[in-house]
Amino acid sequence: MPVRPPRSHRAVMATGFHMRGSLPFQLIPKSTPLEDCECWKIVPIVMHEETDTRSNGPADGGSVESISPGISSTIETTAFRIIRHGDRKVLAAPENPKQALSSAVKCLPEETLRRRGYKALLSIATGIGLGGLITHRAKPPILPIDLAELIDRRVFHRGTRMGPRNASYGVARWPSQPDRRRLYFHVFDKNDQQVVFLKIGLDEENSSFISREADALRSLNGNGGSAFKVPSVYWFRRIGECSVLALEAISNEFKYMRSTKAAYPAEAVREYAGPPRQIESPTLHNLSWGPSAYTWADHGELFLSELANVATSLQVVRAHGDLGVHNMAYRNGHPWIFDWERFTVDAPMYTDRVGFELSSLSRRVTTRPAEWRTTLDNLAPSLGRMCRKDLMFALAFRACMGMQDARAIIGNWSKSKGWGIQ
Repeated sequence: MPVRPPRSHRAVMATGFHMRGSLPFQLIPKSTPLEDCECWKIVPIVMHEETDTRSNGPADGGSVESISPGISSTIETTAFRIIRHGDRKVLAAPENPKQALSSAVKCLPEETLRRRGYKALLSIATGIGLGGLITHRAKPPILPIDLAELIDRRVFHRGTRMGPRNASYGVARWPSQPDRRRLYFHVFDKNDQQVVFLKIGLDEENSSFISREADALRSLNGNGGSAFKVPSVYWFRRIGECSVLALEAISNEFKYMRSTKAAYPAEAVREYAGPPRQIESPTLHNLSWGPSAYTWADHGELFLSELANVATSLQVVRAHGDLGVHNMAYRNGHPWIFDWERFTVDAPMYTDRVGFELSSLSRRVTTRPAEWRTTLDNLAPSLGRMCRKDLMFALAFRACMGMQDARAIIGNWSKSKGWGIQ
């Protein structure tokens, strides 16, 4: 039974935190112990959009009574501008300061031509003062985590404290997959420089992935190796089913990879993979990632039958698990690798090689599964020159990790005849 704080402490405060009134989520009292707030497990992100922007109600700076399980609070609010793409929310930025919307647009990924074009159009619109035409005014969404409390009490990069002297405002970004239960949050300082990046998982599945990334980055000694770099981990916190991972922010100096110019980072992969280990007579069930095969086995009977016949031995290494152009950038000519949520210590040896080739074609393979063989033969011919057994184990790993491109290929395995070297 969660402890309900005294009424005198139920007013939501962000005392000593300069981002007060500019956070796109509801804060809870600092006096409430984190472990006692079971409601955090079930309160979703909610965006209450206004139909009349001329209202003198809460979105214009008044108070609003918000009720969630076990917590009744009055919060000081600010109006937010929401950018949508169709029915999907993309960004949330406070109306003040004025440059917050432009900063939010800069946070959008740009690894594909379509995303680069979308980001460029938004940048132009906000740059010429048309932000009000491409956004909707809204009250803050409700997020069941007291980020102000977590940020304010922890020490960040170079020994500086993320508190009233450094933080100025924050913007929220939703994932491109509408059903993905997570949120990304970017904190900026008074000079509009991003100072910390937060990944927020809102259910057990996403929290597990984020926890895996925190462990992976720490195992890489915090900064990667000589052939590549990774973001520093500031802190990680689990709160029921929710989780928050604070990472080193990406500055404007980073240049993202373009899929048409992508080069497989072989040296970096060799460095973090380490020496291969041999497993005799492997089965999916004796690998850490294998038991998840039940989620797609019904659609991959032909594939699994062949895999059982060829799986006499398997070489495994440490793998990123989702290496691709969308998870890489360059800074001063040096590669940085991000998003280690699927990092695994016993992945098939060629997991990241196969994943990298598929990364720029994933959407096409997923939307046209019956044509996957033609797509890969024309656009990723190097895969067809790999050992068939290595291809199959790499695909099995990706399928177990929830990658839809691998599941599309496995579900249409009848078209794989002659693909790969026996």
